[in-house]
Amino acid sequence: MKRMILIVLMMMATADAAIVEPAAPSTGDLLKYDGTNWVAASGYVHSYDWPSGSGWSGTNIFTCDNNYHTLDISTNILGVKIVPADAKGVFLRVALNDDTVGSYLRFRKQGYTNSVNVLRPLIQVANVTVELNGLVGIGTNGLIEYNAPASLSNASLIYLVMTGYTY
Repeated sequence: MKRMILIVLMMMATADAAIVEPAAPSTGDLLKYDGTNWVAASGYVHSYDWPSGSGWSGTNIFTCDNNYHTLDISTNILGVKIVPADAKGVFLRVALNDDTVGSYLRFRKQGYTNSVNVLRPLIQVANVTVELNGLVGIGTNGLIEYNAPASLSNASLIYLVMTGYTY
């Protein structure tokens, strides 16, 4: 009986010892403990230091024909590389104003075909600005897609800025 209790106590001590996490290395990276090792964790980077004006604005930058088009958000805005290759998603802030009720912009991950899970600011009242913030997945090489109807070609305001990204 004493041996059995000792074995159980040893097993409990071994199980407790496995729960102890080693100290995280001080690399400055966001890390998580996976039960065995410290590994890079996903995270969020806010755009505090991106230059002002680091976005797209104007009606001439979007093709307005109710088809999806590719928008490269990885390369650079104002000469600054803003989204790293390992980014998984980008937070967008969109402002839209148009005199046509029902006008919209849609943003989605490149190659995504489901029409439900898209970022979509929608004009509900003519000539009233709609602002929307949301997360869009990033496709291969930092590409996303957008869709704009032909009626949006005369919009009084189209503004898109990245406010951060996930990795």
